[in-house]
Order: sequence, then C-alpha cells, then structure tokens
Amino acid sequence: MFRSSMQAFRAFSTRGSQGRVFPQFTVYGSDALLQLSPIAPVYTNAGSYLKLKRGGSLMLTWCKKTSNGYNYQEKYYFALTPAEIGSLLNSLDDRAPRFSLVHSPNANASPPTGDTATKVLAVEYQPEHLKTVFEYGSSNDRAAVALSSGEVRVFKELLQYSIPFLYGFHSTLANADLYDLHSKRLYPSDDD
Repeated sequence: MFRSSMQAFRAFSTRGSQGRVFPQFTVYGSDALLQLSPIAPVYTNAGSYLKLKRGGSLMLTWCKKTSNGYNYQEKYYFALTPAEIGSLLNSLDDRAPRFSLVHSPNANASPPTGDTATKVLAVEYQPEHLKTVFEYGSSNDRAAVALSSGEVRVFKELLQYSIPFLYGFHSTLANADLYDLHSKRLYPSDDD
C-alpha cells in the first residue's frame, strides 16, 4: 500500500516523467466526443519542501465526428479551474436549465486588441430527454455532446474527487501519517 501511495504521489510531482499516468473520461456522441482529463498542479522546489506554484485544472476537450470517425487533429479545449468546477457542480446538482462559463483571455488587454479568442462552455439540462448537453462555442466553432444521467453522475463524481488534487492537498493529507520524508520511516516514533 505504501509503495502505491508514493507512486501516486510521484505522478503529481515535478520529479521526472517516470510513473506518470494520463487518465481521461470520454463520452462518444453522435456529432462529437467529449473528454475530461486532469492537468496536474505544478510544484516548485523551496529547499526542503515542495510548494504549489500553480494549481491544476480539468481540461474538457471536444472532437467533431466526421464520416471516417472523430477528427482528433482539430480539438476544442476548455480548462476548468477548481472554482469553476464548484460552480458547475452546483449547477449540475440543482439541475439548472442552463449554465455557462466564458473565457476571454484578451478581454482586459491594455491597449485593447481585436484578438479576443472568446470560448464558451454551455451546459443545458434537458428533462424531456433525461440528458445534459455540454456545448463548446467560439466565434468560429461549435461542438456539443449529450450525456445520459449515468454519464453525468460519473462526470460529477470525477469533478468532486479531483478538487483536492488540483490544489495539491492530496500530497499532504494522504501521506501525512504514513511517511516522514525526513527520517524515511513509515510511522514517526513517540520520540518525534
């Protein structure tokens, strides 16, 4: 058990790429596919410990369907921060009719530029079909995938489960009592 805990810890650390895992949840729709995958937090070495440099996020990716399958060469991305994940979870829990998030990275540029790559994530609950539609939109592109109630349940569980990992809490909480990094002992002695 201890070894697997340390391997999982390494997957979210800044040490080499050895042992990394790239999980994803994929839903194949009639017009596109939707993937959910985690982007690990980034740590910086602060001497005797690692410090969180940038929190993680969850990446939503859409690929449109073509006559030959899905077009993996042209993907549409929308990254969710932990705060946005919380808002999305509240919306899904309440079965809100419509929820949207807007990302416009150049909207506050000074001086203003004409390059505003606005992306919109729209989530719409359709009670008549018992489906929830996740739609990506930008000025040029659109892609949507409808999730069944079971897929939405799995999606919500993955969102909820990921939040402590995206902030780096897992590395402290999961290993705090098991392993003392300085003494290399499984359990600290009573003398500590």
